Amino acid sequence: MTSDITNQLADASRLRAAWSPDEARSLATLLARTIPDAWMDWDEESGEEWARVLVDQFVVALVRAKIPLVIVVRGELSLVRQIEHAAVMIVVDDMDSPSLSATSKSIGHAFQEREVSPTLDPSAFSAMDLWFATT
Repeated sequence: MTSDITNQLADASRLRAAWSPDEARSLATLLARTIPDAWMDWDEESGEEWARVLVDQFVVALVRAKIPLVIVVRGELSLVRQIEHAAVMIVVDDMDSPSLSATSKSIGHAFQEREVSPTLDPSAFSAMDLWFATT
């Protein structure tokens, strides 16, 4: 069973004008400081549109630069909820399981800066699939 994130993507898209890469950087930095042993990986200068927050080699959160969207693993949720932020949050059990779904239209609208990879199956994808398809 997948979790339909169509509404979250639509909400994040509606809030696009009030969001900036600076806010994304601030949120990702704060997540990295709040989650024990975490660090942020984001090459903003090369045009990357996602900041990744990692613990060891595992991605525990993704923050989108162009829309207020954060994807976080459930194990870090209690810490993330302590942070005040304007981003729409999507919670996943892990970043690699194909537990998400959304309409193609909502995906295209949310990630309009780039052509979404046609390999993304809107009926079942993981957070990392979404990251890969929109980078």
